[in-house]
This record gives sequence, structure tokens and C-alpha cells, in this order.
Amino acid sequence: MGKKKHFIQTLLLWVFFLIYPSLYSQYSDFVRPEKAIKGFDYHILIANNNDFKYLKSHIPQFLNIEKLRIDGPVDVNLLSEIAGKFDNLEELQLRQFQGIISDVDLENIEWIPLVYLYVPQNREDALLLNNYWSRFNRISLEFEVVPDQYDFMKTWKSCKELQIIAPWTRSELDTALREISKWVPKLQKLAISLNNVEYLTQSIRRFKKLTRLTLIDAASLSTGIPIDNLNEILTPVKIGDKDVNLVSGVNKTVIKKAIHMPLVFLTNNTELLNSELKHIKKIFPDGEVVQDFEWVEPEQKLDFVENLGFSEVKNRGTFPNPISKPLIEDFQEGIHYFEGNNSADQIFVGEGKWSILVPKGAIVNGSGETYLNNYSIKVKVMTNQERLLAYAPNLVYDSAQQKFQLQPSFLFDIQAFDSKELLSVKSGYFIEVHFIGNLNQNAHFYALKNQKWVHFYEYDYQFNDDHLAKIDFFQFYQGGQSGKFTGGSDLTNLDDKIENKGYYYFLKENEAKSWIIPFKNQYVEKVPKIANDKSFLLKRGASLIGVRNFVSDEPVEKGVYELRLYDKTKKLFPELKPFEDYPMVFKTNMAKKDVTLQFFKAMKFFDVRIREFGGSYALELKSNEGLWQIQLLEPKERYKSSPKKAKSEQKKFINKIQAYLMLCGLKSTALDNAQKAIALKEFTESKSSILGSDNIPKSKMKRSFLIRSFGRFAFASADSIAATKFVELIPCEPGKIPLKVNQFVVVYDNPMSTISVGKSIRYSLDVVENNILYMACKDEFDRVFILTGDKFRKLNIQNNTLTYVDMFPIPEQFYSQEIILNLFKIKRKN
Repeated sequence: MGKKKHFIQTLLLWVFFLIYPSLYSQYSDFVRPEKAIKGFDYHILIANNNDFKYLKSHIPQFLNIEKLRIDGPVDVNLLSEIAGKFDNLEELQLRQFQGIISDVDLENIEWIPLVYLYVPQNREDALLLNNYWSRFNRISLEFEVVPDQYDFMKTWKSCKELQIIAPWTRSELDTALREISKWVPKLQKLAISLNNVEYLTQSIRRFKKLTRLTLIDAASLSTGIPIDNLNEILTPVKIGDKDVNLVSGVNKTVIKKAIHMPLVFLTNNTELLNSELKHIKKIFPDGEVVQDFEWVEPEQKLDFVENLGFSEVKNRGTFPNPISKPLIEDFQEGIHYFEGNNSADQIFVGEGKWSILVPKGAIVNGSGETYLNNYSIKVKVMTNQERLLAYAPNLVYDSAQQKFQLQPSFLFDIQAFDSKELLSVKSGYFIEVHFIGNLNQNAHFYALKNQKWVHFYEYDYQFNDDHLAKIDFFQFYQGGQSGKFTGGSDLTNLDDKIENKGYYYFLKENEAKSWIIPFKNQYVEKVPKIANDKSFLLKRGASLIGVRNFVSDEPVEKGVYELRLYDKTKKLFPELKPFEDYPMVFKTNMAKKDVTLQFFKAMKFFDVRIREFGGSYALELKSNEGLWQIQLLEPKERYKSSPKKAKSEQKKFINKIQAYLMLCGLKSTALDNAQKAIALKEFTESKSSILGSDNIPKSKMKRSFLIRSFGRFAFASADSIAATKFVELIPCEPGKIPLKVNQFVVVYDNPMSTISVGKSIRYSLDVVENNILYMACKDEFDRVFILTGDKFRKLNIQNNTLTYVDMFPIPEQFYSQEIILNLFKIKRKN
């Protein structure tokens, strides 16, 4: 990331802390006591003495509040005296108050699971140099300025969870991590604010007992979004491994099982930048390849819930590796993932412009054996200027020492894989590719072989033709129609989806958000952009399911927990409506606050279902950490000592379950119909436009070709490079400071093509000066610099001249096609 961006971000963060003394002060979900509605408002704000008096005189009305925030001239001593009245209080926030926090005050609030304290400048010693803090297990601190020292923590040996918000620089954060690890060695959960993920240093590895690390994006907090409402991006990071015996005895088999802890990034964004992922991998390297992993064991085991399993969080671009390194890594458009099965003919269709036909039995593993399971297909299509810029394929074709520039009508990469293994095409088999591309009568087939482009005959010559498979691709989509169609619609059912992706099943692997609209009154139809006022933006990492203590007038038995589930979106989960005023009940030996804090408040849930098992029911919640199953305590068991009550309450429970199942059925049917409608539309349009004989615009052409392997392929014309100038360029930062460049790219406009050259200091190039759309390079720190063709031409560089060329950095962000078009002022041609 550039120094300029670091400076701007740091400046903005300091301005933010000056204007808004407290991140917590921006929370919008707190209400004053007089305006609170019993059973609805759980977060109460005390801003003056009148608020305090009202709270004190109406304590029975507030017995179920979860958070209490003090932000005004209120005597902290009086408050601590009544805090013990609120048995369900989970968090006390002390922002502004009067008086000194004494030992008695701390003793009165010690029982509260989480205490947040705002620490103004020069008040660290007055507020924190009190030995009674050593009794607290969970502490949250927010500093107006970064502390000079951290020895106020020297007695905090029993602290297990710590959250700290402060306007750190990178060096200040590193100092803080080293000091905190020294004073609080048993810390298990740490949450820290930072303005940049790259501020995290190796000092974090000093915490030997850590089981969860949370990074809070300070820039997102500066927008006023409460921490609880930030999106959660979870990345498993390896902290160790262990040997696991699969088979004992003579045939003893041992595998390595990696031990991971969740690293959580709380942000208003929906993904981590590639540079941020790389930095995290530097801090927590993967080490040796392992066959499986599990989460680090918590100190306190949850006795009421079982993790049924989880899918490892897939980071963009980790596998399979791209065929060539892209110039802009935080760009994902044109990339498509499909699931196929080797037991059936497959038709993969994308963008209404291309299709790939894979015969059954055509896929083999690394040993050349026929692949028997489901496989994944990754397709990257590069057919416009913005994608050529971002992915930077080298389109120079060298034939008999004469160089040509490939002008592609269709250019794509295709890779097949399963988990961590690349798959291949079986000898004697073909894959057929159909596409609609820009009209180019001189276009022919080219394949990338050993990083060099070759024509069809040179590509085909490497394969053995002794045992060619008999494949009638026409029967895939006409005649027998044997091909299993796969397009933009996922046809798996609702249960399969929750077990895999949860409600994020609408998001493809490389998508961070998508618009959802109602289909038959159920939010199950995905659309490319906002459609109407009923549209809902589904964002990866958002919490969709809310969990609260159930407010009941009846006493709850020991070892019994009542919770209330609700749809935080008020749109996506109508099946939860029967349980709006009815508790989910289960048994546990854990304390109520431990259940809440160690599980329900520790994760963000984004899908839910209730399932029947042998006459009993279980609640299942989906989070990034797994699919969690809780056995429900039914009224017939709960009240079996009172048969009459057990019978009536069981009937009420079953009625709720049946109402839930009915609504689930409506949702499932709507989802199936919506998916089938989309799939049928895609298939019909693909058959007629891509695979059929429908007319296409005069500026386009419809072609097909066969490939016998996976890799990069193009249907392109080879145009002689009529170079107008030979130049030697040394790319520089502004100010003629030479860059250490790993990749240099020249993009031409007419014809549309790219030249991509690897690592160097000096680049010797034959260029067609008038056709240059832009030049770009990536340095050793993965920063991208650009120079437009107009600016290059204005330099008036003479032929055979060595020139130091200033190039200009582009911001590090997630790039869409529209952003690239606007940034580079490209006029889209297709």
C-alpha cells in the first residue's frame, strides 16, 4: 500500500478521534429509559440524572436489559449500587460519568460479563491503576490517545478476554502487543482496532494461549456503524498441528491435522484485499500441507451444542493458482466457478456468451485414473479492455522468430480441480467450447503451451490419437439432450444449502454481495442490481439471525435455557415468525451468561433450521465456524412432573413446529421454482443463441473449437507488430524514483491486445505508439502504477532512447469493471 494512502488514512483516523471522542458514542441502538419499550428495547442509555432516577424507580421494567451505557454527568458510585438489580445485564459501558471508580464500585460491577471503559487523555492512571481490575475476566477499553505505557495491566493475570480501541500507528500497535502479552499472558481472546490490517505485526504470536483474534476496522467504525453491526470476515489461521491415528495396529496410519484459530476481521467491507490476505499469511504461515484441520479446543467446553462440521473458508485466488499472475489482484469479474460430475455429460454456460461441453468420463486425477467424484471448474473469460488490463495476459505470438500481436475474439482460462488437486482431461477425450465474440474473419485457434502461444496443429500434435473417444456433442443439447446444464442458478435444495453455505448460497465463490428480491413472497430470487423498494442487499459476513434471552414472567428451572430467535433482516426468514413470542428451550449445566457469551454472542449466525430426529427436534444454526446443533427440550419432557401442563404445552409447541414447517415448505418450493425458472431461461437462451442457429448482431461471430487439455486458449487473429518506435523505459514513482518492477504491461486499443513482461529494471520495447491505451506495472510490494497512452505520447520520447518514466499509483480497493472503465477512461467496445 502506498505511503500517500497510509498518510491519508492515518490523518483521517486522527481527525475522527478528535471529532468523535468515542466510537461507542456513535451507537444508534441505545434508547433512554423513558422511551424504552419493555420486551423490545434491550440497550439502555443513561445520559443525565433524570435518566438514572427513572431507571432506579422502574427497575422491574428493565430486569431483562442486556446493555447499559453511561454517557453523561451521572455519579458512577450511585450507578454501581443498583447494577446488581439487572441479572441479565451482559455489558456495562462507562463512557462519561462523574466521580472516581472505587474498589467498592468495581466490586459491585465485577459480576457483569463485559465492562467497557472510555479512557480520556491523561486519565489512564486515575481510572486503571486499581488492583481490583485484576478480578475481571473480560475488559473492553477505548483510549482517546495511545497510552505511553501499559503497566496498569500488571495485575491482570486472570483476564481471558480483552478488547482495546485506540488510534495506533503501526509501531505503537506493535509496542502495545508486546506489552500486553507480557502483562496478560493467559489471554484467550483479543480484539484490537487498527486502521490497516498490515499494521498487525509478528508480536501477535507472543500470545501463546490465544484462541480467537479479532481485528476491528477503525475506518469502518468511523462511519458510525456499531461494532455488533459490522460484517464478519473469518479466516482460519494455523497455530499448530497434531498427529491423528486413522488406523491402529499393524496397519497404523497417521495424518497431520492442523489446529486453526479463527481470525476475524470486523469491517463494513465484505472481503479482505489480496494484500491483506497475504499479510495475514506472513504472520500466520500455513506451514506444511495437512489433510484436515480443526478449531483450537476452547478452555470451557460447550455442553449443549455439537458442531456438525464446517467448510474451510476459501480465500479468493488461493487455489487453483491463476495461469498467469494478474496485474490487479482485487478484481474478480469474468471468473466463474461450476460444479460438475464425471458420471454425466456437462454443459457449463456463462454470461449468455459462451458454453463449455465436458463429456462424462473425461476427467482424470493426477495419477491418470478416471475421477469418480464431483469436480470444480474455474473459467476466467477475458474479452474486454478492463479485463485485459486487470488480468494482463501476454498476447505476443512468436512464430519463426517473427512476433505477432494476438487480437482475441475470445480468450479464456479453464481449470478443473478438487480440493487441492488439479485434474486433467483423459487421453482421447475432447472438450467443446462455443462462444459469441467480436467479428474477426481472420481469427484462428491458439493455445498457451509452456508460457508460449502455439497454433492448433502444434497444440494437437502433442496428443495421442490411438484411442479417440466417440463423442457426439450435438446430443448434449439437441436430440437426446444428454448434457446436464449448469449456469448461473444453483439447483441444490434448501437443506443442502444450509449445510454448505447457509444463506450465502446466493453468492458465488467470488461474489461479496448480491441483490435478492421476493419470488412468490419469499426472498429467494437473485438479481444483478436493485430492482425495486423490496430489494434486499445480501452481504457476505453479515449477521442475519438474532439471538436474545427470552423474556418470561415465569421462573426458569435450573439448568434450563430459554432463547428467542428472530430474523434481523425482517425479510429473509419468514419461517421464524411462529417463534417470535415463543422460546427455544434446551438444557445445559453451564451458567446462563457463559452460554450467551461463549456461544450466542461469540459468533454471527446467517442461517437456521429446525429438524426432527426420531421424534425429537433439534435447532441448527449456521456460522462461519460450523453448523451447530442444539437438542431442544420439549414441553413433554420439561413438564413431565405435571402431565396436564405437559400435554397442553406440547400441543402448543407442535403447532409452532408445524407452522414453521409449512412456511419452510413455501420457501423451499419458491426457491426451487425460482432456480428452475432461471435455469430454464438460461438453457433456452443458450441453446438458441450460443448453441443454436439464432441470428446474432453483424458485429459479432459465433464459433466453436475443441480442446484436449485444460489451460489458456484464444480464438484470435495474429497481426504483425508494426512497431513505430523502440524505447527503453525505467518505470518510476513520481519524482523519477525507480521502481523494482515485477510485471510490466502495455495495453493496446486498436487492435485490442496486451503485452505482459516479467521482472526487470529496464524494459526494452517495440511499441505502436499511437495505439497505446495505457501502460501499467506492479512493484515488489504489489502496488500498481499506471500511465495512460495520452500521457506517454506527450512525453515525446525519441526512438532508441532510454527514459525514466513517472508512473502514477492507483488506489488499493476492490475493482469492478465500472471502476476500471472510469479510472482509465476506457470507452467500452463490447
